[in-house]
Amino acid sequence: QTIACILKDGNVVWDNAVPRCEAPCGGDLKAPSGIILSPGWPELYKEALNCEWIIEAPPGYPIKIIFDKFRTEVNYDVLEVRDGRFPSSPLIGSYQ
Repeated sequence: QTIACILKDGNVVWDNAVPRCEAPCGGDLKAPSGIILSPGWPELYKEALNCEWIIEAPPGYPIKIIFDKFRTEVNYDVLEVRDGRFPSSPLIGSYQ
């Protein structure tokens, strides 16, 4: 969808609603590289979110995770890295 500036009642305004970009909360990443953003960034995310990302690589290929910025809310947030796609998969690390 395209939006344009128009003159309305002596003011320059958009001719349609300004699109809102919101990061997804979870998903599957199978590409050689990717970026995961926090929903609502740079604002706070909604309460009680449980964002689960599955990052897959072909057998024998490593997965490297680099954080540009990482902040959690004490006693509420946790990042778990597991070797597999299930909550019962072996835990590699847990970060708060």
